[in-house]
Amino acid sequence: MRELLETEQARTIEHDTDEETEALIGKLKQHSVNKNALTPSEYETLCMSVFVKLFDPHLYGFEKQAETTDGGNRYDFICRISSGSPFWDGLRHDFRTRAILFECKNYEEQIGADQIYSTERYLFSTALRTVGVLISRLGPSPAAIRAAQGAMRESGKLLILLSNRDLIEMLGLSSQEHGAENFLDKRVWDFIISLPR
Repeated sequence: MRELLETEQARTIEHDTDEETEALIGKLKQHSVNKNALTPSEYETLCMSVFVKLFDPHLYGFEKQAETTDGGNRYDFICRISSGSPFWDGLRHDFRTRAILFECKNYEEQIGADQIYSTERYLFSTALRTVGVLISRLGPSPAAIRAAQGAMRESGKLLILLSNRDLIEMLGLSSQEHGAENFLDKRVWDFIISLPR
């Protein structure tokens, strides 16, 4: 009986989320098994909703389909970093960035190196925009990981590669203080310490 009670408590803690969080998790799970469940634009909106839910007010000023002044580049969405969070403050300081750029890839397969190269072009230090988050349904291929490592090693650009599964996990951690930030912090740390020469 005690084991059953402990299992129920663990389930309650694990699923101690609000309705909005549950709805986001449900949409991500459905999209994980069926790419056609969302259009590319709907996927961008869903991903932005996840980041707003998890990181507002430390990430703010989200702009969808932001465009450069020459009209040559358009990102899925971009936001600013506010002070007050150890993780985001550290990222802002360590990478000299004021903004986080997001690209969402609604692909059938894992993303490849080409998607890293195209996203990396939007990042540059003189614009104080050196960190990007690339979200895809199934995550990165080994070639994409190598390309992201190259961007970091050669240019100091950080590309955080996330999948729907990662977003679901972060949403599941949202009831814990700094749960999603700790998830990202570990992801960034693991990426940095695994960089080859």
